[in-house]
Amino acid sequence: MSPTRPFLLALLVCGCPAPLTTPDGGAPRPDAGSPVDAGDPTAPLFEKTHLVQVDVELPPADWETLRNQTRDLFTLLGGDCTAQPFPSPFTTFEGTVTVDGTRLTRATIKKKGFLGSLSIYRPSLKLKFDEYLDGQVVSGLDAMTLNNAQQDPAIVRQCLGYALFAKAGLVAPRCNYAHVRVNGADLGVYAHVEAIDKDLLRRRFDKAGGNLYEGTLSDFNPTFERTFDLKNTVVDRSDLAAVTAALTVPDAELLARLEPLVDVTQFIDFWAMETLLRHWDGYASNTNNFFIYRDPSTSKFVFIPWGADAVFTSGVATTDNPDGLLLRGELTRRLYQLPETRARYLARVRFMLDTVFDEAALRAEVSRMEALVRPLMHPIQQPQLAGGLANVRRFIDTRRTVLLGVLANPPAAVGAARPSPCLARLGSIAATFETTWGTLGAPNPFMTGVGTLDLTLGGAPVPITFVSSGAGLDTGGNDGPRVGVNIVALLGDGGVSAAAVRLEPALYPSAGPQPFDLFNRIGVTFEFQGQQAVPQGLLGNGTLEFTDAGTVDGGRVSGHFAAELYRWPFGG
Repeated sequence: MSPTRPFLLALLVCGCPAPLTTPDGGAPRPDAGSPVDAGDPTAPLFEKTHLVQVDVELPPADWETLRNQTRDLFTLLGGDCTAQPFPSPFTTFEGTVTVDGTRLTRATIKKKGFLGSLSIYRPSLKLKFDEYLDGQVVSGLDAMTLNNAQQDPAIVRQCLGYALFAKAGLVAPRCNYAHVRVNGADLGVYAHVEAIDKDLLRRRFDKAGGNLYEGTLSDFNPTFERTFDLKNTVVDRSDLAAVTAALTVPDAELLARLEPLVDVTQFIDFWAMETLLRHWDGYASNTNNFFIYRDPSTSKFVFIPWGADAVFTSGVATTDNPDGLLLRGELTRRLYQLPETRARYLARVRFMLDTVFDEAALRAEVSRMEALVRPLMHPIQQPQLAGGLANVRRFIDTRRTVLLGVLANPPAAVGAARPSPCLARLGSIAATFETTWGTLGAPNPFMTGVGTLDLTLGGAPVPITFVSSGAGLDTGGNDGPRVGVNIVALLGDGGVSAAAVRLEPALYPSAGPQPFDLFNRIGVTFEFQGQQAVPQGLLGNGTLEFTDAGTVDGGRVSGHFAAELYRWPFGG
């Protein structure tokens, strides 16, 4: 999932589709059509109207350990962070899983997620049934992937997005919903997404056995190529190196070098669909959340979508989430620079808009999904649902107008290659705050308290003329409420800067200093560009301490924090 935590930006304020043809009436795509074989025993577990019931049982101590496992962003993105695939900190536990009444013993349970989907209350889960009992399956499935939809408060985006990729004739995982309980505790509704593994490859390709890679902040260049995670047991990554080398040749030689290695036609359709759905956290925009498979039948790479909980998102355009064309990946950058493939891409975006994007059908599908999942949503999910669904419906209603405007005047050139996400030190921050509980998110944040702020960027102090502070409970996140402290500062040049701290309620109040760990205790600085708060830096290698910790409106809240400031690694 996405490396960003979406609540940070708000701290301060299966039917089988008909095969598609090319715009000129050419032949259908080789992989177009139904993604389900008529005799496929797994089909019932992915029927879109079926809400799968999943009950997990494991020792309570193991569950406590599992749900509290997390990633340390400073370890993850520190040093030469792109030197290898990002390691997983999650361990495997043994338990019993019951799926629609079928009891599966000695199953393995593991937490999953990169950063944006991590949760201690409703963790995403990987379940495997045949790790210890060979041949143990349920309806033909030997594993299940349960995504918590942490970054999708509407909980419809993943299934909606994958269905449209499939409708466009592209290989995509199947998706429906599961109601999940762990040791009897109701965790609400999850997205049940088909794993990208050997079973999917056998079902969707003439031959299996090719190299399969997961892309997580991965791309075909020397900086990002080493983060591709090869899922095979045979370790031979020369096929990746060949694509990276092909992308270094002059424009006149590019297609001749690239087409024997990458299914360019399939990739352009994949790229067009990411654009249509505004998959800002996919390959073309964030070089993240995708798989590539080297099809043994053609010896060419094919792209498969993943992590689609951030599609169908309307809102303010940023560097990471543009309204229009997605041009950030190395492959998209080079192909867009060629007049021939730029024209093909733009034509396919328009074609997908005209043939795949049916507003009336999409609105009906959103309503159907809402009726299915709403009664079983977890209390953490419920407050976000209405707003999330409104955002999805707004996207459906406005996407055609937005894209047609972009297609009428497409960008003439692409931007620079994305920088490394490895953390780089920006400066330092030290602050004090004195305010009252209940002032977080007040209409005028400059009237809610007092404080001091010392901010150094690039070795130079930032002139500050006035500082205010506020505190209270932030209920806007997708992982439950957080205690929040905001520092808002008026700069010497008339601009506004801010720092926001969020921590788990169980850690407030507390005795003594607490370290920023970017999960339980998070600190972020922002700079304002007009009305938009743009993330600037992350607080790390420092501590937060409360002197007063009121918990009722009007109660005194005071304290201080100091930390190093690191470059925000994920764009705007």
